[in-house]
This record gives sequence, C-alpha cells and structure tokens, in this order.
Amino acid sequence: MDTKGYRTITGNEEKTPVMKQHITLKHDIQHPRFDADKLENYNLLIFVGHDVFSYALVQQDGLTELDTVMYLKAYTIAPQENFFSYKLLISDIFEEEELFANVFASVRISMNTAKYTLVPKILFKPGNLKDYFVFNHASDDDCQLFYDEINNNDFVVIYAVDHYLLSAIDVAFDNYTLKHSTSYLLPDVLGQQQSMHNVIYLHVQKEFVDAVCIKKGKLHLLNTYKYSAPNDFLYYVINMCKKTNVNYKKDKCVVFGNITSTDYHYQLLNKYVPNNQLASFPSSKHYHKQLDTILPHEYYNLLCIK
Repeated sequence: MDTKGYRTITGNEEKTPVMKQHITLKHDIQHPRFDADKLENYNLLIFVGHDVFSYALVQQDGLTELDTVMYLKAYTIAPQENFFSYKLLISDIFEEEELFANVFASVRISMNTAKYTLVPKILFKPGNLKDYFVFNHASDDDCQLFYDEINNNDFVVIYAVDHYLLSAIDVAFDNYTLKHSTSYLLPDVLGQQQSMHNVIYLHVQKEFVDAVCIKKGKLHLLNTYKYSAPNDFLYYVINMCKKTNVNYKKDKCVVFGNITSTDYHYQLLNKYVPNNQLASFPSSKHYHKQLDTILPHEYYNLLCIK
C-alpha cells in the first residue's frame, strides 16, 4: 500500500437532507490528491445493498494499470418494514446526493437487492426473460427485467429492478451501466481460483447472506438467504455445504460485508466452519494507507466492480 494518506471523516458530520432517521453516514474518505473540480476524470462505482449504500471514485494508476481509490463514501440503512419504504430511501440518496449531479468518466451501478435467477448460457434466449424469472420468483409488474452475461462463464444472470428505483437512477445520471451485484462478484471470485479446491464465499448483511459455492474452479451454487437470527445464518451455510458436498469443517470459507470478528454469528460460524477468513481488499484496486481505517472486507462488493 502507498503510505500517502486520505482525509478521513467518520461519525457525526452535519447531515444532508437525505440523511433522515433511517440513513446514517458511516464513512467519508477522501484522498489528498482527489480533485473535486475534475470529476470527469473519475469512474464512479455504486453498490446498492439491503443495509448499505456505498460509492467510490476511482482513477487508473498509470504505473500499475490498477484503479486507485480516490474517494469512498457509505451510508448505513436501517431495516425497513417493507420494500416500498426501502426504495423510497434509496431513491432519496440517488436524487439528493450532491456529488451525483456531476459528470464522470463512467458510472457503474451494482444492484444487490434485485431478485435474480441464473440460466445456463446454452439455454438462454433474450426473449424469454420473464419465463426464466418466474421459475424462481413471482412476476412483478412494478419491475423491469434485465440480464447480464458473465464473461468467460457459461451462465446468465436475470434480475428484476423496481421501476421507481430506475427512475431515480435516470434522474441522477444520463449514462450508466447497471448490473446485478453477482455479475461483478462472480468474475472476481472465480478469477481467484488457481487450484481445484472447494471454496465458499459469503457476503453478509444484517438480514441477508449471499452464498457462493465454487468447486474445482467452477460455480456450483449461488443463492441468497434471508435470516433473522445467528442460528438461521449458520443453518443456511451448513445446509448449502451439505447439498453441494462441501466439507464445511475443512474447506475454505471467505467472508465479507457487514460483519466483524466480534459479531456473534461470525463466532458461531468460526466454531462450526473453522477454515474461514475475512476477505482482504479486492486485488483489482490500489489502496492507500489511510483506507486501513475501514475493514478490508467491509466494502468488497463495491470495490470489486470493474
């Protein structure tokens, strides 16, 4: 890591109108060479999760050809009683975040909350999106269906994004690339598999866990589970391992997202799935010393966006 620092702001800064009682600023980290007058030189990355809305501005490093993280900001989102309340909060952020009113080199949005399904590429036909989607989910006229082809893999991600959220994004940006978060995450984790070992990846949020099972370098299972207690969290992880014939007592498990080593559900996981580790920063970015003020695994889904 470069030892030159960021200006780091965390805690109780003055709230913008969007930061109502359900939205709290968690991190606001700015590199000293960040130039707010030249935002058109930066790529804007946005991650929309169930309990976090985070974004980063990155710029390619001419020496390493890696994107350098120049700015990172994150809000925590309190659990909502229903999706309608949630989408109003997310829409407020898109419409009221002042920085979003600028022009950027590119805008890439990772949507984690959209319901999704996977289809083998060999069977996929773009005209049959609804048929594929309703195989696992109820049809929803309030959503628009999209699909992402995962490069160098043999499947397609089909997902539904709420029209209200899409309208808020359209208001914020003239041009952007929207993908499901799994479409950014899967190429990243699959690219790490240099051996034929089994690996479990867990993206943890307050009430949801995205679980990825990779066997012999290939995606074997991907699913999202909603849990209400630590025991539920552990049950879903172990049950997935049993269904995929992964040895949860020996095989590697990588954990990231809204979780720390002191959380009870992590300690429970550590007891029954002992070969686990909290993820490091994604290798596709360049990080300076002061980003050590955040946990390396905390914004993995944001920082793996390419």
